[in-house]
Amino acid sequence: MTAATRADPDARIARWLDTDLDEWTRTVVRRHFAPVSGSPYWLGQAPRLDFDPRDITRYDQLGAFGPFPLDRLREEDPADLVPLSVPRPLAGRAWDSGGTTGTPCQAFYTPDMLLHRAIWRRWSFVREGFAPPAAPGCRPPPPDRT
Repeated sequence: MTAATRADPDARIARWLDTDLDEWTRTVVRRHFAPVSGSPYWLGQAPRLDFDPRDITRYDQLGAFGPFPLDRLREEDPADLVPLSVPRPLAGRAWDSGGTTGTPCQAFYTPDMLLHRAIWRRWSFVREGFAPPAAPGCRPPPPDRT
């Protein structure tokens, strides 16, 4: 990634939208199922699957995993879904769903994931017609309520 791409969220979005989904699938599967550096959750699931997950090479094959059981996000340590290749102790935060539809679900977001999510959200809001946020210090003052 170039310095310009790091600094320009629109360039990042363009690069992400151009990503070949099959190559992305191979990268993600390799990362989560690497014997030494994969994610503890997925490495624990691998023996229970009726296929070798490392044989998944195309995006359209991901359905072989079936739906992800929501209870796992309620019961598992969210860090167990993060590959061990991500340095420990993990930096970032556990995101809690708040539990409006039952017991809260949790997912862990590393700083890179938080940035990724923020860029996608900004892009989707602008794409849907919302004005991009103003630069800090450029917002109008709140109304006087006295």
